[in-house]
Amino acid sequence: MLLFGQIGSGKTLLTQGLALGLQIESYVQSPTFTLVVEHEGQTADGQPVTLYHLDLYRIDDPGEIDTFGHEEYLDDPNGIVVIEWPERLGAVIPDEHLLITIEYLADTKRTLMFYPRGERYRERIAAFRKEVFGGNR
Repeated sequence: MLLFGQIGSGKTLLTQGLALGLQIESYVQSPTFTLVVEHEGQTADGQPVTLYHLDLYRIDDPGEIDTFGHEEYLDDPNGIVVIEWPERLGAVIPDEHLLITIEYLADTKRTLMFYPRGERYRERIAAFRKEVFGGNR
């Protein structure tokens, strides 16, 4: 999951909500100075899952991405990867991903836009729309 938005738009807050849904008990904060924080949780059906929270704000050159083994996180079949500041990835953006843009409207208002790339994510967004909107959108 790639989270795109200006500072203060709510990228970390959205990640905290995801962590809550995964029954993660540790505090989730932006890993700006460590790049990656791992949180252990579980899915709704009790399967173990690791939330990998990456914050690339301090990355100046896309070449720096290769210095911390980001591929390992993306390849974990029991992992969910959330990347803040994905534009810093450069050419290493995964072919399949869910991009969520967060636009700040006011102190308590945001607009979220979901852009699935790849069949897996298109199917998940379609299922989400059907559940939330009853298939009317």
